[in-house]
Amino acid sequence: MIRHPFLPCFQAVLPKPSLFLRLFLTFYLMTISKTAFAEELLQVSAAIHISSTVSDGKHSIAEIVRIARENKMRVVVITDRDFMRWEYGLWPLRGVIKKAVTSNSVGEYGVRRYLKDIEKAQKDNPDMLIIAAVESAPFYYWQGSPLKKNLKLKNWHKHMLVVGLENELDYQNLPTVSNLRKSSWPARYDQYHGDQADRPYQNLIDYVNSRGGLIFWAHPEAENVGTRGAIGIETKPYPDALLKTYGYTGFSVFYEGYTTIGSPGGIWDTTLKEYCQGKRKQPVWAIGGLCFDQVGELTEIMKDLRVIVLISDWSKKAVLKALKEGRDYVVLGKGGLRLESFEVTDSLKQNKPAMMGEEIALSANPRIKIKGYCLEEADVKIKIKLIRGGEIIKVFEAASPFEIEYQDEAVIAANKTYYRLEITSPGGMLVTNPIFLINEKVIQ
Repeated sequence: MIRHPFLPCFQAVLPKPSLFLRLFLTFYLMTISKTAFAEELLQVSAAIHISSTVSDGKHSIAEIVRIARENKMRVVVITDRDFMRWEYGLWPLRGVIKKAVTSNSVGEYGVRRYLKDIEKAQKDNPDMLIIAAVESAPFYYWQGSPLKKNLKLKNWHKHMLVVGLENELDYQNLPTVSNLRKSSWPARYDQYHGDQADRPYQNLIDYVNSRGGLIFWAHPEAENVGTRGAIGIETKPYPDALLKTYGYTGFSVFYEGYTTIGSPGGIWDTTLKEYCQGKRKQPVWAIGGLCFDQVGELTEIMKDLRVIVLISDWSKKAVLKALKEGRDYVVLGKGGLRLESFEVTDSLKQNKPAMMGEEIALSANPRIKIKGYCLEEADVKIKIKLIRGGEIIKVFEAASPFEIEYQDEAVIAANKTYYRLEITSPGGMLVTNPIFLINEKVIQ
């Protein structure tokens, strides 16, 4: 009897499943995706960056999962706000004469309670993967004075997504200005000494990495300017933060991360070239963040944006590993663009193809294979931009479904470079993570 490779994962969460249930789950998993990049990988749709009523969201965790299921999402990453608290104290008695403003957050709700709620959602939905995360504002600072009536709260909306921490204490000890809990991790910054550039954010990155988590820049091109009573609130776009920080997992290309960062030749390509040049220890990967709290309808946003994650088995660990290693692509719009294959091989050697997030050593010209289709749009023109080292080297025009093989005959001078794709249809866009190639001809 042939057993589906993912069935044991469900046996771990379901007590003594019946034969009928086993058959149902086997059939269900086989229908999650009709295509896979490799025989051992399965494509699943993920919804990332959603707040619940635990913090500043519209829907409960259970409602978010239900809406995700209705929109054919199989992975949900809940990102409630970690600590929603800002405080101003009058000098020289800042600790005595002070005013604090707090809002709903994981810190207020209780980390243990939050994690248990997500654990319950997982138990109630064994055919989905529900992952705990938080949206963090590591730092803010004050500018001006209440006495002069020009007090401003700066960088309160400069956010990062912390994903995959499992230890309760790891969340409780997050090194942010809003977190009043004392921990062993150095608390180096306060809100009264002006802009500290990107140091507080690097501090959080280092902390999350030390705990085995993932960390992404959220909505880095977004601007948030307003007022709350007599206080001004101002966060300017922060795309340069991606150049000034190191070791983070990636960024949200959508929403609010494409124009300056994710477009060909933008900041993302600069970071990828820095990795190829040895200036960064790891690549920067792209994800999509729904950035959903109260505004709009979650159903419509889920129809508009999803991350397709390539997983090796049905587990949270597999999803986190895929995100950490760049095995995902981002789909924007309702056209339903999908990618069946994006791989690079040596045109002469019969070596194993490299896929997104991988590296391949080449002694001859690279051969690129691209295959995909549109779920919703028929008879439409699709443009496929092949990007090498930040430059568009070829634009293919095709109909759905499409299958392209292309041999790059250019003389590549760099020791190491990469390919990535940007695919557009009238109704949407698809952005892949890169495939890196090591140029053995140059190294020799």
